[in-house]
Amino acid sequence: MSKKINKSNIYNLRILYTNITKENQKEIMKYKNENIVIEFVNVSESLKKLEGKLLIRDYYSNATYYRILIPNLYPQYEKVLYLDSDIVILDDIAKLYNVNINNYLIGAVSEHWFRNYSEFKDYGEKVIGLKSYKKYINAGIMLMNLQKLRDIQFEDKFLHLLETVKYRFAQDQDYFNRICKGNIKYLKEYWNASGYLYSKSNAKIIHYTIFKPWLFKDMPNSKYFWNIAKETAFYDYIASLPDEEGKLKGENSLAEFRRISQYESNCVGNG
Repeated sequence: MSKKINKSNIYNLRILYTNITKENQKEIMKYKNENIVIEFVNVSESLKKLEGKLLIRDYYSNATYYRILIPNLYPQYEKVLYLDSDIVILDDIAKLYNVNINNYLIGAVSEHWFRNYSEFKDYGEKVIGLKSYKKYINAGIMLMNLQKLRDIQFEDKFLHLLETVKYRFAQDQDYFNRICKGNIKYLKEYWNASGYLYSKSNAKIIHYTIFKPWLFKDMPNSKYFWNIAKETAFYDYIASLPDEEGKLKGENSLAEFRRISQYESNCVGNG
């Protein structure tokens, strides 16, 4: 959690979950204060509509699909900022929330793996249908224009595609890219800086996607994670996690991304 908050703001945090122990919830609630409101939201019932339809592989879980529920889960809100949990925030998050996305469905940063590796070109352009593969966004940090998403019946579109088109590369992220393409506000890279690839010093959010610092202890940008982890009650547990198995899983995940990207691209004709 970032210490860089503006005392004049109120930060309303909604933690979507299906399985967080009461003990861990109690520990997290210690961060609540006059500026920070924390609420745990059990989405087990909401997920039932997706039962049996979700595509899951390697380190993905049902949690990746929580974000598609948000527009209808919060009909009283017009805008939210969705954040994955494998991040470190290094600046006032209100600065990101206040980015204007009035004319867009979502605001997000283009996926760092796509920006840096042209091997994903065919997947982004042929399979997802983007004009440029470098426009493929990472959905782990995302401003959501809830009113516009409700207006286009985003959840219904997602459920329809989930039953008719089986994207296996990045699960729901692929669907966000397909449904929202042409209506995306592209944010500065420093708002979703890759924990593995980002080398600049101006990062505002570090995102540990495939390679997690608790599994790859010597990975780039891991210091930001550990500096904050040491201030929490969870440090000893995190530091004790085995890393050999995790390293293998992360390396296999990257190989699987590449394999699926190539395979799915080869299934689309060249016209």
